[in-house]
Amino acid sequence: MLERIARGTWTPPELKPAPAAAESPEEERLHVTASRWWHRRDSEQLAPKTKKNYRWRLDHILVDLDLAHTPTSNIDVRRVDDFRLALVGRGLGPRTANMVLGLLAQILDDAVDYKLLDSNPARGKRRRMKVPKPSRSFLEPDMVVDLLDAAGQLMRFNDEPETWQAPRRGAIGHRIGQMPTAGEPETIRGGER
Repeated sequence: MLERIARGTWTPPELKPAPAAAESPEEERLHVTASRWWHRRDSEQLAPKTKKNYRWRLDHILVDLDLAHTPTSNIDVRRVDDFRLALVGRGLGPRTANMVLGLLAQILDDAVDYKLLDSNPARGKRRRMKVPKPSRSFLEPDMVVDLLDAAGQLMRFNDEPETWQAPRRGAIGHRIGQMPTAGEPETIRGGER
């Protein structure tokens, strides 16, 4: 090589450009962002059921191939709303769809931290579905009295009425510590009845 330099025939080798990264941060797809989020969460000490639940929700996000292959920087509120409708179209209920959207919001929080997004389009009340409140059944006080009376007749405690009278008294206002037990005089702590 020194001889070529001396003769003037040596030419420096051409520098090959460094291989470009597979994806620049602006082009990172959601499935890559989700994978990063999952690997970080998976390394934490999570209960097996929690891991299974996260994995199930993550699968719902990644099944939507259109969303999974969307550049993370292109995800906006409209895209999140379309995804919510797709979840409902798959038969998920409002609460379950909100759980999947909550996971998407966590993933996109990472994207905000990594400067892939300016703000998280999956956050906010308007992104969530309204979950109907379940109807709760309850007994009115007079219904409790009737129920306990019927139970007493069925159990045939006619010889010892105190054994079923004490719960009845508790159902109409006495605290457990204030109810007399069988054989005790009917006094309430702190005074006569």
